[in-house]
Amino acid sequence: MEAARRPGACPALPKWTTSIALSPSALTVEVGATRLLAVKDQAGADIAPCAVTWGVTPNYTVATVSDSGVVTGVSAGGPVTVTASVSGKGKRKLQATGQVTVSLAAVASVTLAPASVDLTIGATRQLSVELRDARGNVLTGRTVTWSAATPGVASVSAAGLVNAVSLGQGATITATSEGVSGSAVVNVNPVPLTSLALVASWWEGSASRIYKMRGDGASPTYLETGIAPSVVGNIMLARGGYFGENVIYAMDSTGANKRQIVGAGPSYLPDLSPDGSRLTLMYGDCPGGHPLAIASASGAGIIGVNSSYCTSIAPRWSPLGDRILFAAGGNAYTVRTDFTDQRLVTALPAGAGITWAPNGTQFYLSAKVGTSTTFGIYRIDADGTNLTPISIDTGHDDFIADVTPLGDWIVFYRNGEIWVMTTAGTQVTRVAASGTAQEGVRWVRPLAPS
Repeated sequence: MEAARRPGACPALPKWTTSIALSPSALTVEVGATRLLAVKDQAGADIAPCAVTWGVTPNYTVATVSDSGVVTGVSAGGPVTVTASVSGKGKRKLQATGQVTVSLAAVASVTLAPASVDLTIGATRQLSVELRDARGNVLTGRTVTWSAATPGVASVSAAGLVNAVSLGQGATITATSEGVSGSAVVNVNPVPLTSLALVASWWEGSASRIYKMRGDGASPTYLETGIAPSVVGNIMLARGGYFGENVIYAMDSTGANKRQIVGAGPSYLPDLSPDGSRLTLMYGDCPGGHPLAIASASGAGIIGVNSSYCTSIAPRWSPLGDRILFAAGGNAYTVRTDFTDQRLVTALPAGAGITWAPNGTQFYLSAKVGTSTTFGIYRIDADGTNLTPISIDTGHDDFIADVTPLGDWIVFYRNGEIWVMTTAGTQVTRVAASGTAQEGVRWVRPLAPS
């Protein structure tokens, strides 16, 4: 296919011109870029552009050439042949050919949108990426690789979907294409307390009463009598709410349909399994505490008791429901639900508390460490290492009670009152002044798949 010659007079081809050539005779041009070709005679002198007729074979889908010899890259491919023809007097006609290869334009910039993202823990956000070449043209069809600088705070999928994993600020997400990178910043914040719920119990006269309230302490609602409530889905467990009433009840999360599920022996501090099918509790008596037990949440009774594990704190299910946390002899341990594979976590001071972190590989505990004269709240790895302070030397004794399933909020006791704070130790807030008769407080948890 040939381009039409521009109209107008043009110098005739000198009779001494015997051959012509393209300069350059071979070139590579990027998609969207241009390059000027010149036509020269055998002596290297330029042929007037108006005397040249241009063409590209096999077609113009890879590259085009203008009447003035400007080659434009259209799509990656080639090489294609560019032909320059010059006619002289009579029937004399000279031709020159060159090869043009069109390559994809190189990535010059990578831009993510939005450039800054604020998420609550557990939320996701899709990032978009825009690639441009050095001329500012948008590029498509390129491979993009995503990475997260701190995946423990914010992770990212191969498609750019960001997941807020744990509390943290300034987590960097990077997209890279052809060695060029762009980034976005992710801040992971706690879920608003107004969207969470607590259940707590404290003594009022001769009875311990269970209240459900918003995470910030607002809208407390009386549910039933009971001690140390544990709520998973629509099931709530609690010990009897009157002095000497050492039995375990189950009821709906509203306090309705109350029924006894464990009796015939002293029963204390139940904890419902993540799938709501079983409970672990302190059952009976032994030196220094109470035997660790597992019972059916349906009312079928005790499944197993092990007096070798004489626990002094409320036992807790692991997030996966495969292990139980308890304390005995001044140490905290975990054990399988068949009472095998006992593992030491850490020494636990008298009067302290400990509970699982939602990731199942860490714990939150109350302890006096170093020169501290009061109990503070710490996080520790499952192997007893990396003790990290959350709340220390506040001038008060802080006793851990529970951590939200997403791992963003802690509820704890301070001076007999119920307080909350983030697991980063910020936003410390009093939510209920329950007095000195503290009898348990827990976050309301969703039911896990069985």
